[in-house]
Amino acid sequence: MVVLFCLAILISAIAAWVLSLRKKAPKGPKPLTALVCGATGVGKSTLINALVGYSASETASGRPVTQNTFPVTSKSGDMVLYDSKGLEVEDASQTYLLLMSDILTLRFGANARNHIDIVLICIQEPQGRVDDAHTEIAALCEDLRVPYGIVLTKTEGNLELEAFARKKFPRAAFVRRVRSLELKIGAVVIPAEGLDGLLDDTKAAISSNEADAATRAANSAGAQLMAKAARSLASSPNSDLAWSGFASQAWRNLGMRGIKGRGAVKWPIMSKNLRQFMKKKLVPEFFKRTLVTHFDDSRLDGELARRLVPSIMRRFADRTRELTDSDVELAFGDALDQLSQNRPYRSRF
Repeated sequence: MVVLFCLAILISAIAAWVLSLRKKAPKGPKPLTALVCGATGVGKSTLINALVGYSASETASGRPVTQNTFPVTSKSGDMVLYDSKGLEVEDASQTYLLLMSDILTLRFGANARNHIDIVLICIQEPQGRVDDAHTEIAALCEDLRVPYGIVLTKTEGNLELEAFARKKFPRAAFVRRVRSLELKIGAVVIPAEGLDGLLDDTKAAISSNEADAATRAANSAGAQLMAKAARSLASSPNSDLAWSGFASQAWRNLGMRGIKGRGAVKWPIMSKNLRQFMKKKLVPEFFKRTLVTHFDDSRLDGELARRLVPSIMRRFADRTRELTDSDVELAFGDALDQLSQNRPYRSRF
C-alpha cells in the first residue's frame, strides 16, 4: 500500500509538472523567424532595427544563441530576427563553417517553434559585388533545405547589381533592394525603401509544414553536436587533419549510412577506399605508385573531406542519409583537380 501511495504521488507530481509546462508554452501561431547574415558593415543590425521598430543594440534584446548570434523579437512578438556576427567575405571556408553552425543550431533545434524559417543574406549595394562567401552561404542553405532571400542593403538604385544577383542566385526565394534609414540630401528627405516589400517577400517564401519541423526537431541531437564541431573548426587552424576529423564526425553524428545501392559503410572505410582510388588517378603506373611514390595521406583525406561535407549535409537534410554516385563523383573530381595542381606526393628516392 505504501508503495502504491508513493507511486500515486509521483504520478500526480509529474502530471502537475507537465501541465505547468503547457501553461508556460507560448500560444498562437509561430512567429516569423529569420537568420540575418552578411559581412561586417553591410547593415544587418540597422535592417533588423527597422523591421522590429526599435533599436535592439540599445535594449540588448535577446540572449546569445551561439557565440555571436542573438535573437531580436518585435514588440508584438510576431517576428524574431537573429542578428549574426559579421562574416569576413575574404575567408569563404570560415564563413561556411560559422553559418553551418548557426543554421544547424537554429533550424534543427529541439523546439520546433523556435526554428528559423528563412535566411536573409545581406549584400551591400554600394559595394557593388558578390563574393565567394555569399555563394557559399547560398549553397549551404540549399544543402540544408532552408529558404533564403537576397537583401541588397543601402540601396542607391543599382539595378545592374539586382539583375546580376538574380542570375547568380537562381534558387533564391527573392532579391529585394532595401534602404533601412531615410536619406537626407540637403533639405530633401528620402524615406526608407523596400521594408514592407521585404516582409511580404519573406512571408511568401516560408513554409509552415509542422511535420517537417517535428522531424527536424527529432534529429536535433546530432545536428547540435555538428554545430559545435563546425564552430570549433572555424576557430582552429584550417588543416587537412581537422577537416578529415570533422567529416568523420558528421558521418557518425548525422547517421550517414553509405553510398546509395552499395550497403552500409563507416567513414574510415569509405575514406580509405576513395584515397586509394585517388592515388591510382594521380599516379597510374602500379610500380611507380607502390614502390617509388610517397603520398601525403592527410592531404588526400583533407581535400576529399572538404568536398564531401556539403553532400553529407545535403543527405542529412533530405533524410536519405546516403550519398549518391553523383555526390561522390563531383567531390572526387573537384579534389582531384585541386591535388593535380599542387601534388600531394613525392619520390621516395
